[in-house]
Amino acid sequence: MIYIFLTFPFAVQIYIFIFIACKVLFQSTEDIYTLRNYGKRSNCRVSTLFPAAVRVASLNIGVVPSLGRGIELETGTTHKVRSQCQKRGLGDFLQVGGSRGLDNANLLADSVCGLDSKPGKHVEINACETTTIRLVSSGAFNNSATVAIRQLTPEDINGYMSVICPSEELVE
Repeated sequence: MIYIFLTFPFAVQIYIFIFIACKVLFQSTEDIYTLRNYGKRSNCRVSTLFPAAVRVASLNIGVVPSLGRGIELETGTTHKVRSQCQKRGLGDFLQVGGSRGLDNANLLADSVCGLDSKPGKHVEINACETTTIRLVSSGAFNNSATVAIRQLTPEDINGYMSVICPSEELVE
């Protein structure tokens, strides 16, 4: 929210609301999307209504500029270790996973953090009904993650799956 106060013989107050999408339902079958927290505490996410393949194209999560010079050293991507990010004193991470429905409270996911400007070689193949990419931010860092999302192909389905959600019969 931006407030603008103008000084005239009378006072005019203008409110301009700047919308920053934080919860997005992905509708196309293939695209690139950037999640960003702008230095604020938030849990932003992109969700699909189909099984998807997700590749992290660039990552800048939980990184402090070195020695206050604005220089950032690439740490690479740290996988499957939310606890490793927390061991480094970071409560900020990116989750890539899936669930059986839109309720992602029981999200089966890989968590990553670090600084990596090169596209990742690893592709998360999610065989769940929905795919969710969630940026969890404490507000202590200016985090961003760019991900490439695409619908699964027959080759993906016949290959290795990173996440497979149990069917309803198995859960009950």
